[in-house]
Amino acid sequence: MEAVKWEEGMSVGIKEIDDQHRYFLELINGLYESIIQENTEKVLDETVQKLSAYAKLHFETEERYLAEVGYDKAEQHKKEHADLLAQVEGFAQEHRDFQGIDLSWKLLEFMQNWLVDHLENEDRLYAECLRDARVSKNG
Repeated sequence: MEAVKWEEGMSVGIKEIDDQHRYFLELINGLYESIIQENTEKVLDETVQKLSAYAKLHFETEERYLAEVGYDKAEQHKKEHADLLAQVEGFAQEHRDFQGIDLSWKLLEFMQNWLVDHLENEDRLYAECLRDARVSKNG
């Protein structure tokens, strides 16, 4: 059972970035599955750690691509990343502070909303720029 399913419309056309987005979907779906199976204690901790570490890696990857092509909204996108990373770190802190509280549904909702919103509203803006730059570089 999946909370979010990858659709080709989610693709930005850059394999490395699409693969990273798919990994986020795996995290979301793994957390969802653990909620359904009522086994969130271990999975929640792992998910929070993986989400925090992987978000940093992913944001660095996107920002590197945006800098390479001179994307005109790169600073705005970088700020969006910083805001999202702060929210992820907030979940990590909340999880540490309230060990007995199950934050699974709250984290799942955040991850779903964040990924879908980020893909559809933010990443879609730079996707065409990256593809055009790659075509002109390789063409």
